[in-house]
Amino acid sequence: MSEKLSCHIVKDLLPHYIDGLTSEETSQDIMEHLKQCKDCRSQYEAMSGRMLENEKITQERDGKEIDYLKKVRRRSRITALVLVCAALLVIAAGVLKIYYIGRLNKSVTVSVSIVNGKEIKAFPQINDSTLVVSGIEFSEENGVVTVGVRTCNAGLRKNNWNSASYTAKNDVRQIIDASGTILFEDGILIQDHVGRMFAKKVEYVGDAPAVSELLKVLQYPGMAVVCKQEFQLETSSRPYGIILDVEPNRVAAKDEYIKHACLLLALIENLDYVEYHTYLNESIYSVIKVTSEDALAAAKLLAAPYPGMTEYFAPVHYAESIKYLGKYAGFLQLLTDVLQLEPQSEPLESQLLKERLNTDIPEALARLGLSLKEDVSASNSVIMYQDGIWIETIDLSNGDMLTCIYELDGRLHQTSYLDRDGRLLYTLIEGSGEGITITEM
Repeated sequence: MSEKLSCHIVKDLLPHYIDGLTSEETSQDIMEHLKQCKDCRSQYEAMSGRMLENEKITQERDGKEIDYLKKVRRRSRITALVLVCAALLVIAAGVLKIYYIGRLNKSVTVSVSIVNGKEIKAFPQINDSTLVVSGIEFSEENGVVTVGVRTCNAGLRKNNWNSASYTAKNDVRQIIDASGTILFEDGILIQDHVGRMFAKKVEYVGDAPAVSELLKVLQYPGMAVVCKQEFQLETSSRPYGIILDVEPNRVAAKDEYIKHACLLLALIENLDYVEYHTYLNESIYSVIKVTSEDALAAAKLLAAPYPGMTEYFAPVHYAESIKYLGKYAGFLQLLTDVLQLEPQSEPLESQLLKERLNTDIPEALARLGLSLKEDVSASNSVIMYQDGIWIETIDLSNGDMLTCIYELDGRLHQTSYLDRDGRLLYTLIEGSGEGITITEM
């Protein structure tokens, strides 16, 4: 314990003590002295009494400031707590949505089945192993049912929705997925790749970006044609066309190009022909040209040999234009089904050309500068397909023979006249802008 202070020291220190300027130990000693010394205590009370009001005001002001700071601190703590809680809720909601509830995924492939016009079952398919299907939703309006599929990261949720059922309130006219792709229309189930093609349908062939997007989704099961994404458009005047370069080392059978062109000609409203270039080297290429008329004829030829499917393929048989088969998603599905079929006899290219071959014998002979006597006529006609050309052989009653060679697109390439011993007497090769050449043998 410190030594006792004398009165004169305490009196000297009282102003500092009252102002709170003395140390804690000195203040304690002064307090002890004031308890015992009446004289010093009286002087302290007199001095502190004169300063009492100022001290009270200061204390009240300090108290208010302290209370305000406490309120600010309390309010700040509450605000911070609310913000932290809100952030945690947002994070929790995000985690829950990503790993459990999921979000609408418009890229999921969906197939459906329907019974009695109302009982729908949806089957989502995802190829991403990091995702699972977390829910399937249905909505209905004016006979159109929309199927939405939610996916989430494979984490908290382990179970995967493989299918879901829905009973429509009214007869279903159309079923679409969240991206607007048609899955069912007027009694016909639409496969996903067909719906995506139909969604990319092009009105004008001159719309190059739209044509590019269509080419990316153009497909049917077993399609063998692989073209470069670059293409040329012939749109300066009718007929309008597209020229596609075939990927090197990916050359397909000519029938495959006809089938591929069927889809393009059906889905681009004002397209008249598609031309495929298959390059042998940088400067030499062969050309396969398919017109709208060729495409329609090919579709009908493929559908014709299937009598059990006559009713199903009726729109194909009765179509007056290939464009008609691209008018509705259901018709496009029929066309795609037809394109998966194989010709029952000879290749499509040969059948198409055969339909166009109708050699006029007097006209063919006239091109050679010849004519037949009245008692000579055609006794037999044989058409053969070989290496991308058609050869029509016409036997004459006098033993001689007339042959006409046609290109795949029906253009006459060569006319020849042979005697009964097979010797070539006259031949004519069609020129390209330079007229014709007649050679007498």
